[in-house]
Amino acid sequence: MPSRHRSASRWNDPAVLVGLLVALIGLTVAPGAIDNIDTRICFHSAQSLIHHGTFALVDPTAIELRGLWTAQGVDGEWYSKFGIGVTLLLLPFTAFGTIGSALLPYETALVEELVASLASPFFLGVGAWAAARIAIDELRVGPTAAIVGVLAWTLGTFQLSYSGSSYLETPLAVAAVLAVREALRARRSAGWRAPALCGVYAGLVVAIKVAMVVYVPFLLLPMVCGDPRRLVRRAVGVAIPLAAWMLALMAVNHTRFGSPLSTGYVGFSTLFETPLAVGLRGYLLDPDLALPLFAPAFVVALLGLRGVHRRAPALLWAALGVFVTGTVVHALHTGYHGGTVYGPRYLISAIPLVTACGVATLWSSTSGTPRRVLAAALALAVASQIPSTLVSPNEYHTIGDRARARDESLLARAPRVHYWLRPRLVIDAILLSKKMRGDTDAYDLRELIADPSRWPPEPTFVVPDRDRGFSIWWLIAARTHTRWALLPGILLALSTLATAIALRQAARSGSPASPVETDAGPSPHARIE
Repeated sequence: MPSRHRSASRWNDPAVLVGLLVALIGLTVAPGAIDNIDTRICFHSAQSLIHHGTFALVDPTAIELRGLWTAQGVDGEWYSKFGIGVTLLLLPFTAFGTIGSALLPYETALVEELVASLASPFFLGVGAWAAARIAIDELRVGPTAAIVGVLAWTLGTFQLSYSGSSYLETPLAVAAVLAVREALRARRSAGWRAPALCGVYAGLVVAIKVAMVVYVPFLLLPMVCGDPRRLVRRAVGVAIPLAAWMLALMAVNHTRFGSPLSTGYVGFSTLFETPLAVGLRGYLLDPDLALPLFAPAFVVALLGLRGVHRRAPALLWAALGVFVTGTVVHALHTGYHGGTVYGPRYLISAIPLVTACGVATLWSSTSGTPRRVLAAALALAVASQIPSTLVSPNEYHTIGDRARARDESLLARAPRVHYWLRPRLVIDAILLSKKMRGDTDAYDLRELIADPSRWPPEPTFVVPDRDRGFSIWWLIAARTHTRWALLPGILLALSTLATAIALRQAARSGSPASPVETDAGPSPHARIE
């Protein structure tokens, strides 16, 4: 009976419900294919592990992708240059696709890729749950504020667009959020579990992208702020799994490239030669690539950081540390703009905690007209991301090319005013129009105005096997000629309804969330809505 009660409480937990809601939203816009080269290489590595027991890229299709993303090992085979983290995360999904392909009349590789492409929405849902728990447990906000903060991060920034495209940055962001949550729990716990999990997640961050080792001190920072009498226990608990990750990475590197420290990048240091001032100006001021244009909810969240500091200073310094180090490191990157894609994607892993916690605190400390203004600002932030969520980030290559071509020439000067007058949403709408029409050239705004009959375009929803479709569910409908493609919409509606009911019950009972876990029992702090 007690276990059944705990299970019921868990499923009534607003953090669990918002995690399911975010995962279903991501699933609804999932492409049904991995449409970026980074994750595709990791996916092929997972296939090789399952079918051949090696990290080497055995599939001829994978070998054709060699170049910037692969390197030849000491054994003459070709290997991914990316860390093993995403490959290991994709293993269970790819294996499930392998099993499922035996039951479906489709090519095994196609089913494996389809299932693997759904990993990213799953990871994002886990990250949404963890961020909501951080807001409720550490910031002592009510469930509504926590959910608003989580939705601001996942839907009011470019996070969902990249989650749908399975880029490496989504699992990286989620691993960082999970590590901070466990670090916050570890400082209250006398056991080994929280420190060990913190070490696992921090090690996963490095395993996904080795340059993000700079995150680790800030991911572990909250543990240092706990009871000093348990500091040694926490240090040992986090060090063991972290060291295990490092040893595993070095062993794999040695096997592939003959050196524990070699990742396959011959001139790794040359990847970080952009002048810091140029990179920072690009991230903060560039009219095509500046973070505020792609993550408006992040800008809103900055207004709530003072409240975060007042309620949970260790959390604030961890969140700001991750953001600042992530921004500085990637500002030095030769592709600081995130590559020829939609905005500064390298900052995806740097903004979750600041955005979710800042917005949650701001929501909980406002009421009346200020809260209505905040709600309107967040609604606009979410609306600005809808078109880009329906279009692959790879469709934005012209924007990235322009920025890359003018790097120092434009960024050395103040941005021209007319660039700022070009609405982000208009560009998104034009590119969405392009995708839906199946055209290969981007529309020019003047062309669209001169011929209004071309808008709205007639959708085609042609989904090649290896191209991003409008959604995975259009892919299913096109292939099976059934109506069960409506299933995600039904699930999404039910998840939204369940979340609304949970919030209503919490408001009536005055017990908005499960108590904070401490050694002394439930937290005496009241939730603030």
